Amino acid sequence: MDDTTFKLLTSFIVKGRKVTGPIDSDRLLKDAGYAREIFRKIEEEGDEDLVMLSLKLRDELGLLSGKADADGDADKDPPKAPDKYKFGARS
Repeated sequence: MDDTTFKLLTSFIVKGRKVTGPIDSDRLLKDAGYAREIFRKIEEEGDEDLVMLSLKLRDELGLLSGKADADGDADKDPPKAPDKYKFGARS
C-alpha cells in the first residue's frame, strides 16, 4: 500500500468511527461485503467531508472502477489467458 492510500485509510477510520463505530482495517480491505456496508453507512449518515474522504478511499482501492450489477457486486475482470510457453524446444 502506498503512502497516500495509507493516509486516506487512516483518516477514514478515525473520522468514520463517529458514524459507524469501530472500523476493522483488515476486514475493510479484504471483505467486500463489510466494506460495502461501511461505505454505505458513511454515505447515508456522514457529513460532506467524510463522504468525500470515503469516495477518495474507494477510488484508491479500486472499488469505484466497476459498475455495480443487480447484486451490488462490481463487474468482474475477464479471465486472464494462461501464459504461453516462453522457452524454445529442448534439444
